[in-house]
Amino acid sequence: MSIKQQEKIALTNRQKQELKTIVASKKIERRLHQRADIILAFADGQTISFIVKKLHIARNTAKHWRNKWLLNQEKLNSLESEENSKEYRSAIEALLSDEDRIGAPAKFTPEQVCQIIAVSCELPKNSGYPVSHWSIELLKNEVIQRKIVPSISKTHTRRFFFRARYQAT
Repeated sequence: MSIKQQEKIALTNRQKQELKTIVASKKIERRLHQRADIILAFADGQTISFIVKKLHIARNTAKHWRNKWLLNQEKLNSLESEENSKEYRSAIEALLSDEDRIGAPAKFTPEQVCQIIAVSCELPKNSGYPVSHWSIELLKNEVIQRKIVPSISKTHTRRFFFRARYQAT
């Protein structure tokens, strides 16, 4: 489906009501409220320029949510007969939500993280260090020496160390 520059959104009565409920809700995330506002404004025939000024958003933001709604309009219309209003509302909220984003893959497996945290909970004396508390550098060297990980930065070591300390209390 190709989307025209100023294609108007045609909402069903139920869609309009659900979007107005989202906008009026005090317990909904601000971003969902704003996105529902964008869709309602387009449905009222407002221009992108008007919506951008009214809602204080970027032009691309308005375009993105208009296009996303239009691309999914048929799917929403097919759910129109859904008796359960909670499920219908959930479908609209899902459409107004951010897509999952793919980040960098985890550098360490959960097992490695558990092992690093376990080492940080041990006394350094048990590993032959003449100190009573781990330093980040010592802990880093110990987990590499034990071959838990081939390498690890001080930053990662610090994160795991403090994670262990705060979870223990």
